[in-house]
Amino acid sequence: MKKKKLHTTLLALLLVFVPPYFLVFTDEGNRVSDNVVLWLFGHESLKLNLKEADRSFTQSHIKEIFPDLQWQCGAHDSPFGNLACNAQIGNFNDLPAQRVVMYFVEEQLNAMQISYRAQYHNALLQHLIETLGQPGNAQAATMDTPSADEVLQWNTGNGLVVLKKTIRESDQPALMWLGSAQ
Repeated sequence: MKKKKLHTTLLALLLVFVPPYFLVFTDEGNRVSDNVVLWLFGHESLKLNLKEADRSFTQSHIKEIFPDLQWQCGAHDSPFGNLACNAQIGNFNDLPAQRVVMYFVEEQLNAMQISYRAQYHNALLQHLIETLGQPGNAQAATMDTPSADEVLQWNTGNGLVVLKKTIRESDQPALMWLGSAQ
């Protein structure tokens, strides 16, 4: 009888202590916790398959695809385009993020910047490798030499996804998608 009570007590302790440990002390738990908090505070999600991003997307198309995001659009003269639309987001493909900016040239999507939270850089890199495969400069992803490329690139057929291999404290953590000429 004492053994059964001991097993029940141990099981109860596991059920009480394992979930908080997971949520507080593991990277995956932190990601889940952050996403729940962002959702509770009303931050919207951006689910986007980067393989499908295309220069044929227009400003109205983007607003139609992502109607829950509060887009702010206006003229913006930059190397990426003459019109920019941005929106605050809570996460990008289930990774906590902050903002998405889409740049247009003559109503065609030309570039996209997704600002994410620095602590999720490695998780984002892993997500890109899982969804887009190894970067075109794959050796740079595994080499730890000074001559290795600092910027990883994935060609999606419709554009180029660019992400720094590592980020420093002074860097702005951002993923870029650059449309290819059609």
